[in-house]
Amino acid sequence: MNNQKKATENLTPIQLENIFNQALSDISLANTEQEKIALIAQFIENTFYLPEDLTYSFYCQMTGMFLFLTAGFQPDSVPPEELKSYLEICLNLYHRLPNKIDWILYKESLSNLLFNLAISYFYLGELEEGYRTLLRKKLIEEQGKAESPMRLFEVTVRLPAVDFQEIKKSCNSNHEMLFKLFNLLPDRNRFVSEKEQLQQSWENFEGESSDSIYCCLVERKGLLQTPTGARLVLLEGHGRRQVVSDGRNLFYFYNASPFQKDEIYHLASDALEAADFAAKDYFNLELPVCALSFSFAEKRFLYSGQSLGLPLALLTLSQKLLINRHRFFFSYKKEATFSGKIDLNGQILRIDPDALELKVKAAFYSGLRYLVVPTANLKEANIFLYKLLSIHPWRKLEIIGASSLKEILEDNRLSYRTAVPFLTWITRKEKPVLKRLLVGSVIAMLAIVSLVLINNQPTLHFWKIRQPVILELHNRDLFALNQERQLLWIYHLPSPFDESSLSQKITDLNGDGREEVLVAGNYISDEKPSSELFCFNQSGKLLWRYRPGKRIKTPLDEFSNNYVIRAFEATRLVKNSSEKSIIILANHATWYPTQISVLNGRGQLTGEYWNAGYLSPESLIIEDVDGDGRKEIILGGTNNDFQTACVLVLDPKKISGCSPSSSTPEYQFQGLEEGTQEYYILLPRTTLNQTLVIRNYVRKIEISREDRNLEVTTTEYSKDIDYEMKYNFDFQFNPIFSRPVDLMADKIKEMVVSGLLPPQALTELKILKSKIRFWNGQAWVYKPERNKKLDF
Repeated sequence: MNNQKKATENLTPIQLENIFNQALSDISLANTEQEKIALIAQFIENTFYLPEDLTYSFYCQMTGMFLFLTAGFQPDSVPPEELKSYLEICLNLYHRLPNKIDWILYKESLSNLLFNLAISYFYLGELEEGYRTLLRKKLIEEQGKAESPMRLFEVTVRLPAVDFQEIKKSCNSNHEMLFKLFNLLPDRNRFVSEKEQLQQSWENFEGESSDSIYCCLVERKGLLQTPTGARLVLLEGHGRRQVVSDGRNLFYFYNASPFQKDEIYHLASDALEAADFAAKDYFNLELPVCALSFSFAEKRFLYSGQSLGLPLALLTLSQKLLINRHRFFFSYKKEATFSGKIDLNGQILRIDPDALELKVKAAFYSGLRYLVVPTANLKEANIFLYKLLSIHPWRKLEIIGASSLKEILEDNRLSYRTAVPFLTWITRKEKPVLKRLLVGSVIAMLAIVSLVLINNQPTLHFWKIRQPVILELHNRDLFALNQERQLLWIYHLPSPFDESSLSQKITDLNGDGREEVLVAGNYISDEKPSSELFCFNQSGKLLWRYRPGKRIKTPLDEFSNNYVIRAFEATRLVKNSSEKSIIILANHATWYPTQISVLNGRGQLTGEYWNAGYLSPESLIIEDVDGDGRKEIILGGTNNDFQTACVLVLDPKKISGCSPSSSTPEYQFQGLEEGTQEYYILLPRTTLNQTLVIRNYVRKIEISREDRNLEVTTTEYSKDIDYEMKYNFDFQFNPIFSRPVDLMADKIKEMVVSGLLPPQALTELKILKSKIRFWNGQAWVYKPERNKKLDF
């Protein structure tokens, strides 16, 4: 810097302007941002010691350009010393032109330079400096405009309590060092975004590829083609078969400079011959001619020399194996770069020592792990490497010497041989007879498998009548059969059903013209049984399932959720409705609660009613008795609370709540509202019933549509035969008459004669209808009254 100061301190304004114009000209001709930044830095360093009033206007122009470029550039193989000089220039420019610099752009420039400096340190294994640099980057990003950036670089950054030396010694690569450090940092959560960016920068050197390879090439400039530096460049290659061939491989290089084409085409010709020789000599393969295209991933790259031959030969071999569909091909590790001249026999020849030093330096300051050079250059390359290691001893770069393509292909550090699965390979071979035989075999196998699957899967038997008419139970499986008793489909139940409990109905629930299958049954259980209703379509697909009941409590007891379906019906409850409803009668498995459930055609519960006593499945009547367009649900049984037979009538407009209760706590259901029954009727007990048993019950209800009346049969006493009473009601539930069946009348006469019953036991039979009670929502009355609490 002192020599530069002496050379420039006596410059006149005109001379300085000439230097400035020459610098601008060089910058405009530069190929990369990295070159432009270096030229601007050179101008500023050479003129920084001149008087400020002399350089002010030039610096104003250069500063904006310098900050803009450094805010976004990604340096390639740049030593940390060079990046530190750029940082120093940034700080000096801010000190000299504080009011002319855009703070946001300046902050982005410093942040990007610090991040790339940290990457450079991590590439070299200098973890301490890398950590300090990342921390300064975070401080810069958090800094306000009022603070001086200089102050942050004067502050000593304390290292965390991490054994940096142990990390360096225990790791085999610089990449491993970095991420082991991040896992041990106590403040690692502060660097989450930086860790992701570092991982992205290292992804360029991870994995392997069969169509790209890293080259370490030297740039030359001027008429004398003087080497100016080496760079890592990604060479990409793709191949295809030739439709019309003249026996020669075709070669294209898309973004080569016109000045390079002759030299590159000469190298490519030798590389193609070397690849063909290697395939024949090493693997005994005759590779057909093909068309290959290559390009540098980076445009405007001016290359000169013969070390591109080795990467071209390696890519050519891999691409020719791929496009000719051989059993294997090669991929090359991205953590290695290749450099060497190749001859027609696949031998790797010595390269220029001057260029070699530049290549070693470029690989050293990158994230690569291996540098491949000709064996003849290995000793010189290691000398250059040791010089660099004396400055940065923790850089894990290994230089590998190779004298032939075979050595590289056999070294698993550099290449990976991928074997294509046999079946994949055989189907790709262009041998028509073999392909036809293979395709025919596959078709035959598929046909056999299809026949077996169709035979074992009844739902695929398209020739059968698809409408099921009966379901049979086989262990835990439901078999659906058609009218010819052919198996249509099978459903596997969650648990076995009791075969005697199986009940089914086939009906169109939603009016779409296709019938659904309803099946109910009781699960076999060592404890209390329970039931479930299933709904299937004609193909055996389960549409929905419903399990009745729930846990019911009274002030004195609680009943388990074990209910048995006694009966279910599917019918249209509302006139002109397209959808049917399902009415389910379910009694508790061991106790008296009974649930009446109403489901829509989709299996959704639309209403439920609870009765404190058993209801008989033979009593279920669904009929529009009042002519309002809605079918009433009529059921009979017994009421344990009142110890007598009962009849209830439900209107489908609203079904909820529970049966009327007395003041007896044992029968008061908790959590249920008053029932919305239209009628609730208690039938009287005969003297015979009161003498011999606890209560009577309704056994069945029959309807006479012609006479428009209902006949209710109650069982008063049962021993070997049933002794029953008959009650007739009109459709407004007015009692018409009551009478005993002949067997009951004879039994009562016999017991009256023998003195077991009083004489009125016989005379009361015809007047029992006057003792029938009706619940009107407020009290029990002896005349037919509808529930007054209904609002419809």
